[in-house]
Amino acid sequence: MNGSEADRHRAVSSARERAETLLEDVLSATYEDLGTAVCDRITAQGGPPELCEPDLALDRLLASAHRQMGVAIVKRISAVTMERKGSPSSLSERNSPHRDLRDRPAELRLRHRQKVLTLGRLFRTPDMQQALRSALMSLEELHDLLEHREGRESAAGLMSKVIYRLGAMPSQHVSPASTRADDGYEDAVKACLDAPARRLAHRLHDIRRLTFEDLASYLPKHGNRVLESLGGATEVVQDLRHDVERALDEAVVLEDAIEAVMSASNDFCGADLQSATLEGISLRGVIWNLDTVWPVGWEDCIRRSSLPRNEAETELVIAAEPCARSMHADV
Repeated sequence: MNGSEADRHRAVSSARERAETLLEDVLSATYEDLGTAVCDRITAQGGPPELCEPDLALDRLLASAHRQMGVAIVKRISAVTMERKGSPSSLSERNSPHRDLRDRPAELRLRHRQKVLTLGRLFRTPDMQQALRSALMSLEELHDLLEHREGRESAAGLMSKVIYRLGAMPSQHVSPASTRADDGYEDAVKACLDAPARRLAHRLHDIRRLTFEDLASYLPKHGNRVLESLGGATEVVQDLRHDVERALDEAVVLEDAIEAVMSASNDFCGADLQSATLEGISLRGVIWNLDTVWPVGWEDCIRRSSLPRNEAETELVIAAEPCARSMHADV
C-alpha cells in the first residue's frame, strides 16, 4: 500500500468513526426524547390520570417499546465500542481484571489467603444460576401461553407462580462502597469480584421492579379475568426474559471470577515459597506438587499432612494443618 492509498484508508476510517459516533449520539438523544414522551404520557403532565383498560394497554406498550429501544441502543453501542477495541467479546473483556491474580507473588497470595477465601465465599450465591435458569424456563412457558388467546385462561395461574419465583430470587452481595484495584492484593480481589456482582445486582433489581410494577398489574383481581388485557402482558414477559438472560450471563461471569480467585488462593503448584512465613497461616486445602519450594524444615511435615489429588499423584492437597516443629517421642 503506497502513501496515497494509506492516507485514503485512514481518511475513510476516520470518517466512518465520526459517522458512527454521530449515529450513537442521535440514537441516545432519540431514546431520551422517547423516555420524556412516555413519562409525560403516563403521568399526564404531572398527575396520574384515571385510565381505562385501553389507555393502560397503550401506556404499557409505550413503556415496553422504550425499554426495548434502550436495550437495542446499548447493545449496538457496546458492540461498536468492543469492535473498535478489537476485543472478541464483551464477556471476555470483563474477565480481564482477574487475569493477573495468579501473577501476584506466591508469598503474597498465601499471606492473604484466608481473607480472600472468605471474600470469595461471601460473593458466591450457590443457587443463583439455578434460580435464574428456572425463572427463564417459566417465563418462556408463560410467553407461549400469552401469545395464544386460548392459552390465556391458564396463563393467569402460571403468572402468579412466576411473580412469586422472581420475587424470591436470591440477593447478590456487593461491597458497601465501590472499590478500585490498587497496589493492595485484597483490594484487587475485591474489585475483581465487585464489578460483576454489581452488574448482577443491578439486573436483579430491574427484574424485581419490572415484576412487581408491571407484570403484577396484569393479575386478575377479585376473580375477574380479562383475556384481552392479559394479551398486553406479552411485552412485559418478553422484557423479563431478556433481563433474566442478561442476569444469567452476569452470574456466569461472577462465578468465573470467584473460581479464579479461589484458584489463585489455593493452587501453589510450582510456586517458590521458600521465603514465606508459614507460622500462623492456615494451609489446609493448599494444592502443591514436587516443583513447589517450601521453607526449610517444612516440606516433610507438609508431605505427611497431604493427600494425593489425582491418580497419578502429580498433585497433592494439604488435608490437615502441618507443623514444622516435631517433638521427640520420649518427651
